[in-house]
Amino acid sequence: MNAIVSSLVVGGLLASGVSAAKDADKMTTLPGYAGDLKSTHYSGYIPTGSLSGVAGQLHYWFIESENDPSSDPVVLWLNGGPGSSSLIGLLTENGQIATNDQSLTEPIDGVPQVFYNPYTWSTKANMIYLESPKGVGFSYCTDAKSSSECVNTDESTAQDAYEFLVNFFNEFPEYKSNKFYITG
Repeated sequence: MNAIVSSLVVGGLLASGVSAAKDADKMTTLPGYAGDLKSTHYSGYIPTGSLSGVAGQLHYWFIESENDPSSDPVVLWLNGGPGSSSLIGLLTENGQIATNDQSLTEPIDGVPQVFYNPYTWSTKANMIYLESPKGVGFSYCTDAKSSSECVNTDESTAQDAYEFLVNFFNEFPEYKSNKFYITG
């Protein structure tokens, strides 16, 4: 799995930088995916740490519902762990795109293929895949000199998740009134 994600990142899949500016995080194409995406995708970073005292950037991937984004629920997906990237859920469980045995054996322009997942939860929900806590996946502590200095507790992880959600819904205010669920 890590080789696939690393190759996709090298291919330009994930937005870079630390800005949660909605337009900058919008993905219009997806290396390794043949055709148009079934709905709008966003991938980027949202700052956290003012509550927990440890500054950082939490990486998210947001996929709008294929059905009716304006009224479908918003679902926050958190993979288990501690320390499991939610991109695993996106790429192997319930995401709109998925990897399979052909992903590495039949790459497109050197990038592993990803395929449409007909069982995706995004057929009926807006999905947020959050890499939490800081230090997991592409999320990171901004002041840490090494990954060992990026320390999280249950309390700081909850504070950062809360702050992420506040900042996320400030960037995507059109979803504030939708039903909201947390799962993983």
